[in-house]
Amino acid sequence: MVPVSLPEDQNNDNASSSQQLETTLSVITGMESTLYRAAAKGKIDALEEQGHLDQLLTPNRNTVLHIHITAAKSDDETEFVQEILEICPPLLLQTNVKGETPLHLAARYGHERIVKLLIRQAKTDHEDHERFQQMLRMTNKEKDTALHEAVRFGHRKVVSILTKEDPNFSYSGNEAGETPLYMAAKRGYDAILNDILHNCSSPATSGPNKRTVLHAVSIAKNKEMTEKVLSKFKDLAKQEDDNGRIPLHYAAELNCEDVVMLLLEHDKFTAYIKDKDGMTALHIAASKGHHIVMKEIISLCPDCCELVDNRGWNVLHFAVQGGDMDAVRVIVDDYSLSNLINEKDVDGNTPFLLNATSFTYSSYLANCPRVDKDAFNKQNQNALDIVSRSNEADINKNRCKRKFRSKGIRSNLRIARIHTQNSVGEEDDEYLSNIEKLSQAQLIAATLIATVTFAAGFTLPGGYVSDEGPLQGSAILREVTAFKAFMITDTIAMVLSIASVFTNLFVVSHGDKSMRLSLAMLSLCLTMLSMGAMVIAFVTGTYAVLAHSTPLATATAVIGLSFFIFFYIVFKKLIAQFREQV
Repeated sequence: MVPVSLPEDQNNDNASSSQQLETTLSVITGMESTLYRAAAKGKIDALEEQGHLDQLLTPNRNTVLHIHITAAKSDDETEFVQEILEICPPLLLQTNVKGETPLHLAARYGHERIVKLLIRQAKTDHEDHERFQQMLRMTNKEKDTALHEAVRFGHRKVVSILTKEDPNFSYSGNEAGETPLYMAAKRGYDAILNDILHNCSSPATSGPNKRTVLHAVSIAKNKEMTEKVLSKFKDLAKQEDDNGRIPLHYAAELNCEDVVMLLLEHDKFTAYIKDKDGMTALHIAASKGHHIVMKEIISLCPDCCELVDNRGWNVLHFAVQGGDMDAVRVIVDDYSLSNLINEKDVDGNTPFLLNATSFTYSSYLANCPRVDKDAFNKQNQNALDIVSRSNEADINKNRCKRKFRSKGIRSNLRIARIHTQNSVGEEDDEYLSNIEKLSQAQLIAATLIATVTFAAGFTLPGGYVSDEGPLQGSAILREVTAFKAFMITDTIAMVLSIASVFTNLFVVSHGDKSMRLSLAMLSLCLTMLSMGAMVIAFVTGTYAVLAHSTPLATATAVIGLSFFIFFYIVFKKLIAQFREQV
């Protein structure tokens, strides 16, 4: 061992200060390379002459025994361990800085024979049974025992040895809250889990976040292990975790039908247990669209359908929100559950109204004669009102509005009276202000287009015939097809822009709000069409004068007509919006 001490205070005049400093100084230890390699390779000759092997340490306070067990490539390397323990018995329980004993390392790396040797040595050297148990139950700084280490890395034989040697110890959770039993369940080590259940009389079942081993096997969707755990720990089916969820909640969420049925057959009243959000296993299955699990729960506990969560949602609310029609059919097709179809939550939303809040349209619900399609929530909104008054942008919004209208649903049946009483409210003011801004912008654009196209009609591309004769003053390119297209599209652009200006005159003057919006949308459509016609006029006009330079004329036409890619996308959305408003 080579100790390296930190510098000491040399001030002899202050003895007390120097003494205090010495007590706080740390000593960094190190092992000579020849001794380290001898320990790793199991060469006892190089270590026999060394005294106090328990003081021969690495910086992490690993002993020669720690080093050898870690470096061992084969489980047969027990001779060195035996000889080292005969030379220095205290090494058996000596720990490194992580609190790990040689048994921890032997269990971690699955060295079955070394584990047996360490246990045999503990029994031989210490007749006191408590001393032997101390080695098996010692925990490192992560509160892991040797059994934790063996389970973590799936060493079944080591697990079997350790559990048979100390079957009455419960092995509590480590720093992460995991017991060996929970670790085996979470990792899917069925054989190890079975060995612990068989060998230990009362193993601890807890896991992190107040979960248990039954939570773990349910999440792993392991029916066989779920059955074995239930047979030994009957009360775990109702054990809640930090979220208030029992194993049945997780089995339902993961759509594990076998485990769901097993848990319900063990204790069907678990179907009525709610988590912290008030959700039952049936609610969770419905929200995920697991219709088969829903049927199984309902078949055993049909009245659990009456339960609602903290928002007042019943199972049909969850099925509608999940968007799976098979889950919706499970409830709607069961006439004994008809009372759920029009049940309202705390906001007054029925499942049909909740359908509207997510901009989805369920034809199955809409066509069901038992659904109240004219229902109103606490904000006096029906399905069409909810969709129409939402500020959220969604591609399905307009589709839903058309579908709801096709079912005879009309908007503002209750809200209209509220607005007539307060027609000068802030919402109306903002609404009318937006229409006026839209109208002003369109008026400027339409006027500009009308001016340009009017001027282009008299400033013809190619010029006029100046020679005297019957054709004097006529267009030089009058017989060219491109020129004819220019004149027609220029005239169309001018007429459409003037029509847009004309329509705008009525936007400000009309008193009805919906009519003003319709006129504004019409004016916008006319303006956009005039823009398209103006672009075509430009392309045909330039093509007419550049006809003798085909590459240049073609390039100009392609660049100009690329405008219609953007035009198509915007105009298509505008038309759809216009249809919704008129």
